[in-house]
Amino acid sequence: MGSYSTSSEIYTETLDNAIVDQSYNFQLEVGGISQKTWSIISGKLPDGLTLTQDGIITGITTKEGTFTFTVEVETAIYHIKIALCILL
Repeated sequence: MGSYSTSSEIYTETLDNAIVDQSYNFQLEVGGISQKTWSIISGKLPDGLTLTQDGIITGITTKEGTFTFTVEVETAIYHIKIALCILL
């Protein structure tokens, strides 16, 4: 999964799988952009996980399943959307 923009290089195309009741920490990456803000624009993360504005998915998952969501990275100039999935 993932999407590309001609103005920036997306480094994150897939996420590490998570394990229920264990700590999870994953840094989303986009190249060519110095200041950026990340947010979830559709779908949702598994219960117990959050996405920081710096692009870190972190927390302790509490439920098995497949969770599909889309994140957006925003700068003063660009908005880049990336579809991702976490498997528990």
